[in-house]
Amino acid sequence: MYETIKAGDIDFDRLRDDLMDHYGTATGFFPMAFMDVSKVQDASAQELVDMAEDAGFDMRKYLRRW
Repeated sequence: MYETIKAGDIDFDRLRDDLMDHYGTATGFFPMAFMDVSKVQDASAQELVDMAEDAGFDMRKYLRRW
């Protein structure tokens, strides 16, 4: 069966940091990437997950290990 993942199961601080790194590296080549960095800073939990999935991140990496 599938397991339901709750917001508390994801390390959003780590996800936000990795997304900042992901989009931040492009700012030297594409000044418009600053807009993506700004979006990451202000994103909700669901928006972070959506952005990470769009960027091809493996979300299993961000599951908290209890």
